[in-house]
Amino acid sequence: MRNQESKSKELVRLQDSILDLGRQLDAVQKDKVWERPWNGNEAAHFFGVHPDTIKEYRKYWYEGVHYFRLPGYKGEYRYNPELLKDWLDALPTHFFL
Repeated sequence: MRNQESKSKELVRLQDSILDLGRQLDAVQKDKVWERPWNGNEAAHFFGVHPDTIKEYRKYWYEGVHYFRLPGYKGEYRYNPELLKDWLDALPTHFFL
C-alpha cells in the first residue's frame, strides 16, 4: 500500500514539474520576437550597402543557415535576420565590409 502511495506522490510531483517547465517555456517564447526572413533589399538596408554587395557577403555565410533560396525558377534568396545580426556582432574589428 505504501509503495503505491509513494509512486502516486512521485507521479504528482513529476506532473507538477512538467507543468512548471511548460509555463517557463511559454514565458520565454512570449518574450521572443520571431522575425520573418529578409529579402535582399532588406538585408542590404540593414548593412547599409547596395543589394549587389549582399551577393558578395554570401561567400561568408552558410546556405541553409544564414540564407536560403526560395523554390521556383527565380530562386530568390531570403536571409535569416537573427543570424545575420549575430554574424555582424561576431566580426573582428579589422574586417571591412
